Amino acid sequence: MSNQRIAVFGLTGLLLLGLPTAGAYAGPKGLHKGDHGPFVKLLQRNLNRAGFSTAVDGAFGPATKASVMSFERWKHRRVDGIATRRDRRALRRSARFGTRRLHAGMEGRDVRGLQYQLGRVGYGISIDGAFGPLTKAALERWEGAKNRRVDGVATRPDQHTLKRTRRRSGGGGSSPLVHAWISSKGFAHISPSAPRKVRRLIRAGNEIAKTPYKYGGGHGTWNDSGYDCSGSVSYALHGGGLLNNPKDSGELMGWRFSGRGEWITVFANSGHVYMKVAGIRFDTSGLDADGTRWHDTRASREGYAVRHPRGL
Repeated sequence: MSNQRIAVFGLTGLLLLGLPTAGAYAGPKGLHKGDHGPFVKLLQRNLNRAGFSTAVDGAFGPATKASVMSFERWKHRRVDGIATRRDRRALRRSARFGTRRLHAGMEGRDVRGLQYQLGRVGYGISIDGAFGPLTKAALERWEGAKNRRVDGVATRPDQHTLKRTRRRSGGGGSSPLVHAWISSKGFAHISPSAPRKVRRLIRAGNEIAKTPYKYGGGHGTWNDSGYDCSGSVSYALHGGGLLNNPKDSGELMGWRFSGRGEWITVFANSGHVYMKVAGIRFDTSGLDADGTRWHDTRASREGYAVRHPRGL
């Protein structure tokens, strides 16, 4: 049976006939314009994963040939638009983490590698192989922390540095392993890998993030037209399942356990209270300027009692 007939017959037919499949049979020696079949489709998938966009339709047309030629030029190979077995092996290797620049809109296993490495060092996101807004935001936060150019593009040097970065240790009041971030609309977001109570607290904080400041607000009822500092913190803690009834700032000075938490830390004195959640601040101070209770700037901690819930 010829290579071309095998390609058309497909892998299922090879299995039924007892013929060698993907592990032993590497496909036709060369794929070129006019070919069709599963090996062409596999070639097209790997071209996309390596950053050479083309339709995955199993038909080797002009667009696929152009992508193959672009890959050949990039690898300094013979530019003829014919995907040899050697070309295809090189193409599969080219989709590995650290072999190409990664940016928004790209997909592939190297994007999954980027997402894994970001999570490993404390900037966790879903590992889905798609470079979307959440991946870009996590990458930008890592770039800023490492004093690199903050552009949301993972260059090859960026990826190599990220791979060599040691994982942050947790516990003992250290920084959380997954940082939250604030969207351009003023709402907080965090990876699904964060603890459930932290995610619920953030959702509750978002519910009142832009409501007006109201002295005494949130103390008579959870659903109010506005919230003061302690009413705001109480509402978010209640949403996370960490507080049953509203507390004022003086009461929060003695809430739960002393010291900083890994995920949630409350800073309270007799006149004001705010909270740090997964690296960002939930605070009525700055509401007028930022239009939201979520802030990524630091605030004074002098004169505040520092408290945290058990295990967080």
